[in-house]
Amino acid sequence: MFGRLTAFLLVSVFYLVSAHADEGDYLMGLNAYKDGLNSVARMGFEAYLADSPDQANRHYAEYLMYRILLEDGEFEGAYAYFTKIEKVNDSRFDQNVIKGDKMRFLVRKDCDAAKAELIAGTSSAGAAVYTESSCGVDAAAAKAIAAVSKDSKVLLAAAAKAQGDPEAAGALFSGINPKNLTAEQAKYFGVLFYKNGNYDNFWKVYGVYKDSDMVSLALDRFWSIKDYKGYISSFEANRKSYSLESAVFCRAIESYKQTGSDFDCELLDSCIKDKNADFAKTKTACLIKSGKNPLDADIDSFGSPAVLGVCDYVPYMVDKGIYNGKSFGEFASCANKFDIAELLYRKKNFGKLLEIASKGSDDRDYYYVTLAHIGLGDRAKASVAAQKIKDAELKAYLSGQVK
Repeated sequence: MFGRLTAFLLVSVFYLVSAHADEGDYLMGLNAYKDGLNSVARMGFEAYLADSPDQANRHYAEYLMYRILLEDGEFEGAYAYFTKIEKVNDSRFDQNVIKGDKMRFLVRKDCDAAKAELIAGTSSAGAAVYTESSCGVDAAAAKAIAAVSKDSKVLLAAAAKAQGDPEAAGALFSGINPKNLTAEQAKYFGVLFYKNGNYDNFWKVYGVYKDSDMVSLALDRFWSIKDYKGYISSFEANRKSYSLESAVFCRAIESYKQTGSDFDCELLDSCIKDKNADFAKTKTACLIKSGKNPLDADIDSFGSPAVLGVCDYVPYMVDKGIYNGKSFGEFASCANKFDIAELLYRKKNFGKLLEIASKGSDDRDYYYVTLAHIGLGDRAKASVAAQKIKDAELKAYLSGQVK
């Protein structure tokens, strides 16, 4: 640095001797600025501007003075010089920088004026400055930023400041490559677009980012337009990878029904959260329709008292031989338990018959208990059960069998 400064001072002395003093001040300032010596450059330009008000380099000196003062954080002084050169046409001025710097001044002084400047037309640098400031971003500001900036960081920062304004987000998103979005950013845009009906942009985000919420929104879209095939396809592609709400599974079942297709009965487990008798009845109907065999584990998994929901299907399952599980004792509470008992007797399933009949104290309970023991070869127990029957006709019917 010392060597550069010495060389610079020698040059300065040369110009002071061989040229006009004011021109020497200008050259001293210009060379010092190029070397990054702002304090020395500032002295040279201040001297030049004080002594040579009409020189051709005056505006360029003023341009460099505002740049130096701005770099040094002296905004008021910088702005005073800036106003002198703002409208000057000089090829040496960097117009992109000027527009950006004008925005720096305006955002400190008046956000309304800064926004007006932004909308009237600024540079990418000006858009970046506005976005980084405390000034707000509405739809008009967003469109102006998107018109001049292709910097994803600037566009995303502006979108964050737009505070959920869908029109603003849409304008800014047009300049963003969705593949460059972080998960958080993609989620923000995806949900915002969907909630405001901007489905084209939603699908663009969905193409590069998915989570449980995004998948649910995509399925909701298929459902809302009654694209049941699309719903099924998307549902099956995603249901094992993402945690989805019960309503999503219920809609999947309905979509299968709408298309006339069979569905996995296990979907009901996720659709219906309350595993009560109605659930047991619905799932059993599905399992029977699907042709699954046997149903022992499925029916027994319902537990008590939910398993009573299958009462109406027990005779059919017994008749077809698709159920021979552990819940027959529970079926003693079914309204059609004697129909079940009669069928078990005819099928010579005496063990299950005893399970269902031994829980009651009706004459018919004792009747079927008696028949069960007879079928199992235990005449003594059959006799004990028969003696509890009060109905004369039933007693008479069994009298010959119990001996």
